[in-house]
Amino acid sequence: MDNIPVKYGLPLIAVGGVVLIVCLLFCCYLWKLRRDAVREFGYKMVVFKEKKKKSFPNDVCPVCLDEFKLKEKIALCLCRHAFHLKCLLQWLEQRNSCPMCNTQVRRNPNERSGLVANADSYA
Repeated sequence: MDNIPVKYGLPLIAVGGVVLIVCLLFCCYLWKLRRDAVREFGYKMVVFKEKKKKSFPNDVCPVCLDEFKLKEKIALCLCRHAFHLKCLLQWLEQRNSCPMCNTQVRRNPNERSGLVANADSYA
């Protein structure tokens, strides 16, 4: 590093710093997209890795009644109920609620928050 002239060293350090900042911004952007997707769709997709007692509240998909298998795609609702991803997607085509507890799974794109809806009723 001592043999590199300053006229080459400083631009290399500057380019390296810019690349590092861009990478950090991109990682933050991806994290935000994942977080927003969970909020919008109402479930989180995970891969079933091993049978642990605390991994999911249920070992069987309540929709199709099949056990979860290794490396299967599992949808985990915000209410912490687990389903096969394909089973939950089929269910959500008919209803917008968890098959187990009937809590709302995903927000409708046209739905407004309660605060805004209440303000409209007073106008």
